[in-house]
Amino acid sequence: MVFKVVGRLTARFFRSIAKFFYVTFRNIIKHPVRSLLSVVVTVGVITLLVSTSAFGMLSNSSGASATVIKAIENTPEPDGKSSQFLGGLKDGKADVMYNLLSEDYKSSLKSKGITSAAIMQDVVNQKLLELTGQKDGRLKYSFIFAQGVRFSDGSVRNGFSGTVDNKGTRTSVTVILRLKDGKVVQVETDEPVLLAAFETNKNSTGKDAQLGVVSNNRSPVAEDFMKGLTTFDVEKIWDALSDTYKTQLTAKGVTRDSMAKIFDQVKTGNAATGKNSTIITYDGYAYLNTINFPNGITVHEFISVLSVSDNPRQPGYSIVMDSTNKIIRLGNDRAEDPIFTAILGRSQGQGQG
Repeated sequence: MVFKVVGRLTARFFRSIAKFFYVTFRNIIKHPVRSLLSVVVTVGVITLLVSTSAFGMLSNSSGASATVIKAIENTPEPDGKSSQFLGGLKDGKADVMYNLLSEDYKSSLKSKGITSAAIMQDVVNQKLLELTGQKDGRLKYSFIFAQGVRFSDGSVRNGFSGTVDNKGTRTSVTVILRLKDGKVVQVETDEPVLLAAFETNKNSTGKDAQLGVVSNNRSPVAEDFMKGLTTFDVEKIWDALSDTYKTQLTAKGVTRDSMAKIFDQVKTGNAATGKNSTIITYDGYAYLNTINFPNGITVHEFISVLSVSDNPRQPGYSIVMDSTNKIIRLGNDRAEDPIFTAILGRSQGQGQG
């Protein structure tokens, strides 16, 4: 029975094929031009589909489509080369970091002037001198492995969160390393020494706007400025300023002595007992937050309670600091602070600069 069914299906299949060729041949004889055009169009469509990899055709041939790299698994421990790289950073040894880089990464650094481990070491030494104020100064680092991911191309990404301690000031940092075949192929970070050595996230001018991270890393230097302002202590204010900022202020006639003179005037006015005398005092100040940028710039936000006679207000202050923890710009918003404005030689309403 089974053989009969199979035999009938087979016979029907071959009769269908024979009928297809018979009808096709007869149509070609009757309409040769139209048949030729149909064949040309059909072949052209098939060729186009194949050449453009439509419907997944030629998906495995070279150049047919871009390779998609996918994350395939999380890794519970960092790659050993990542730990060596961070060890080089902690010790201030550029050669350790440089020798762990892939050849392609080294080539990309050449366009930025980093052509050897020795040149990278010079950059690292200069940055450490700038940060610590010491020729052989070192920063204290602490890192925690945050996340590891392995990709389909064999590369891994290791993310670390940590802190940098410089003269008692602790700052949060992040380091993300991409490695392949035991070599570092990418560095992403907001750590100042690595930023200097790799010029991460900067264009040729180094003036790109940066994505900042909000933290609670209060700077003692920024706090000294607020103490100086609210207690009329000119030494604390002047010592908190960078040399560059002092030069800019001096060019506008603002000096340590001019600030002291403003404070003396305020103190004299506060001591007056006349009917129309105005008393200007600070009741205190409060720290809000810090914004950390990859290029080493930090912005520390404070507010104060300033009372003009019996009218209290809450001015806000943006204290911008460079990677050496010195003030390079100052801003006042929320409410006008006449003392702040006066000591910096600004007119009313000119709170930023």
